[in-house]
Amino acid sequence: MRLIELRIRNFMPFKADQRIEFPVDGLRNVLLIFGDNMRGKTSLLNAVRWVFYGKAIDRYGDVVPTQKIVNVDAAHEGDFLISVEISFEHDGYSYLLVRKADKKRGVGTPVRPEDFQHEVHLRKDGEVIRADLVDSEIARIVPEQISRFFLFDGELLQEYETLLAEDGGQGKRIKEAIEDVLGVPALSNGRLQLASLRKKYERQASADLKSHENVRRFTEALQNLGQENEVLDRDMVAARQIHSEMRKEYSELQELISSSESVYVQKVKLDGLQKSLKQMEQMRSDLEDRRMATLQNAWLELLKPKLEGARQRISRQYDEGMGQLQASSRNEAMTSLRKALLKSGHCDVCEQDASDQVLNSVRASLEQIETAEREFEEKSALLSDLRRKERKLGALEYPSVREDLSQIAKEMRRLAVEETSTTNVVDELRRQLEGFDSEATGKARRKSEAIHHAIREAEASIADIEKRLEENRRRRDAARLALSDSEDAKDLRSTRILNLVSNLEQVFSEAIGRLRDELRAVVEKRATEAFLALTTEQTYRTLRINQNYGLTIVDEKGRDVALRSAGAEQIVALSLIDGLNRTGRSAGPVLMDTPFGRLDPKHRAKVLGHLPEASSQVALFVHEGEVQRGQTMDAISSRIGAVYTIQRVSSSQSRIVRETGA
Repeated sequence: MRLIELRIRNFMPFKADQRIEFPVDGLRNVLLIFGDNMRGKTSLLNAVRWVFYGKAIDRYGDVVPTQKIVNVDAAHEGDFLISVEISFEHDGYSYLLVRKADKKRGVGTPVRPEDFQHEVHLRKDGEVIRADLVDSEIARIVPEQISRFFLFDGELLQEYETLLAEDGGQGKRIKEAIEDVLGVPALSNGRLQLASLRKKYERQASADLKSHENVRRFTEALQNLGQENEVLDRDMVAARQIHSEMRKEYSELQELISSSESVYVQKVKLDGLQKSLKQMEQMRSDLEDRRMATLQNAWLELLKPKLEGARQRISRQYDEGMGQLQASSRNEAMTSLRKALLKSGHCDVCEQDASDQVLNSVRASLEQIETAEREFEEKSALLSDLRRKERKLGALEYPSVREDLSQIAKEMRRLAVEETSTTNVVDELRRQLEGFDSEATGKARRKSEAIHHAIREAEASIADIEKRLEENRRRRDAARLALSDSEDAKDLRSTRILNLVSNLEQVFSEAIGRLRDELRAVVEKRATEAFLALTTEQTYRTLRINQNYGLTIVDEKGRDVALRSAGAEQIVALSLIDGLNRTGRSAGPVLMDTPFGRLDPKHRAKVLGHLPEASSQVALFVHEGEVQRGQTMDAISSRIGAVYTIQRVSSSQSRIVRETGA
């Protein structure tokens, strides 16, 4: 199969007529479509799905109602016509498939899918295919079961990453989807039809043998088990419906949580900054208290020169007074000699008698000394007082008020700048978070956790019902065999048909088991080939597949690689998908929407280099964060046949533009 051209009109964000031409050169088979998020890449994938299968699906796997497919602006103008055309080639034939939807006559504004009328046309080499044969012809060319690999999106990759790490209910569902792609449904559908026939003839045989006493207990058991089976089937449908609804609600909550994650981070940042502002306010108050306490001692620094001058004067006076006292104490010996001279009139030093003149002179000197002694007693008291004053003045501490005030002022200026900066950030965050309900996000988180637990319980319930269904089947088989062996039942037509149908059902079951085993081996081989082409780690040797299509990396020494990075998981998932794609169908086109989420540049280049070799055509719907116009594109530059860009027209419109020179 080879795609030629896609034309769309009023489909989701694409108003009026727009088109994409697919490259048809086998050597230049890569189509790149660049578009920012929310511009319409996934809508293009849905347009292809809609034209082939009549449905568009949202990210939860639910069908998008027709009234939500039509472009909003076109609908506002009264144009409700949706049209998608795709031309392609297959097995040497040229096809043109056209699917349209428009509001029914008499309908004003469509609000339900039932308000639209649909039509589909298919031409094969110019010949119109009958309307009742269109779906079967499409199913022959590109069955819907394989559309998950033909129309590949990032959500699919996440599903398969889940499969690699999970053996639970989700893994089982993906396993069933894989077997759909591999062709097991052809046998499974046959087995389902045979099971339906078996139930029919079980009821018929029970009715035919109702009057036979010898087999009544078998017929009643078969009838009761059949009724039990119907109840279990209904329980299974209900359980799976509940499980599906819970998974959808869980996905919606996860989307809400994810979308608010960055906002939540900003909220946490805002709370932290507001707390910092309160701390800064307290620091500013503490600095002000320090400043006031410092100012209380400022007068000491102002009086310091005068007080220090007074202390120095007192110190000098004290020193002078002490000098005089010391001089007086040295004259005490002379005073004693003079007093002795006056008393005896004889000098003991020179052994001579003193004259009257000398005695008068000595007497006058003694009078002066006595006067000085009286003054000494007074001066001694004064000196003691001076000493006390000097010590008090010397004991005074003069704080470095100027230095302290300068440091405090510096800290207050720095704090003011920091407060202003933080306040500006807080104001900006408040504007960004206006309308954000952190409580609602918290509730969503708690509800998500509760639903996740409920999903596990629902999966356990489904597993229990499956176990009971298997037990019911075993008991019905035993009752049927006992019934068929009875003489009364052997000649009945309904019993013979029941045995035939039951045996055929068993044959189909065994065939399905054998086919699964064979297909797993093929998938393992081809997935390994893809993995070795995609991985940058040279020590990996192979992939090993298990019954649920989970894959384990095996290194060159035959050891399992237990821990894998997110990027490695993505490469393994891509390898599985590539292996399934090449096992489940012949080489054909692959349309991939944002497949490179967590891959580093080297792995992206590897994947880009491998895809053109593994598929006849590759259309990549990417943003420039995944495939950069430069180094990353170099890996496939020689294989690029066309490049388009999805340009924004408005919030509800996008335009597809082909880049020249591609």
